[in-house]
Amino acid sequence: MPIAPAQGAAGSAKDRQVMRLFHFTGASYALQNIEHRRVKIAEIKDLNDPFDLRAPRLRNADQRKRWTAWRNDFGRQIGMICFSPHWKNVTMWSHYADKHRGICLGFDVDESIVDDVEYSCDRPEIDFSKRPAESDLQPLLFLKSTDWAYEQEYRVWTRLENPVDVGGQQLYFEPFSEKLKLREIVVGPLCEVTRAQLEPLLTPYQDKPKLLKARHAFHSFAVVTQQLGLK
Repeated sequence: MPIAPAQGAAGSAKDRQVMRLFHFTGASYALQNIEHRRVKIAEIKDLNDPFDLRAPRLRNADQRKRWTAWRNDFGRQIGMICFSPHWKNVTMWSHYADKHRGICLGFDVDESIVDDVEYSCDRPEIDFSKRPAESDLQPLLFLKSTDWAYEQEYRVWTRLENPVDVGGQQLYFEPFSEKLKLREIVVGPLCEVTRAQLEPLLTPYQDKPKLLKARHAFHSFAVVTQQLGLK
């Protein structure tokens, strides 16, 4: 169940709008996501940024110990799904889609469950005289160093419920829904997945996602749409 950010959209569902956001992943994971209509939730213990949810200034051993305990407890309950506003980011294909051999999934995400990350050089102060309130913690869920600004990241935080056994490992997934609707499937420039592999997986979809093939540009350092389409 996604957790609405504090600054999420107000008003009725009728007034809400959606954002087209993209999730980069390996080809095999993407095919599983499409088939089972779900997306993997990243657990805090597995994040690639060691400062994620460690942003506050921790001035002594006691503060570090208390914050680590809170972070570990929070991480057993809550995870995230990460998105980018564009699928043509070369670095994102390299870092999160198996070096351009993966797939990028484009979703319409309800703005009530998503927010963008703020990038900063400064680490915030936290009042350790009391247990941090939700209002204190909320901004930290969307705060990273400026070193990560190239990602232009958006996040959906969601509860870790109903683990699924995948190869002996307990993983968590968020099902596709009206607030998280698959709209595009972008097959990476070096990905060998074909239209024939994807189309049977899309048979149960009432609104079938658009299939695109990406390629490396001929005259610039860019990833662009293959005009010949996905074969």
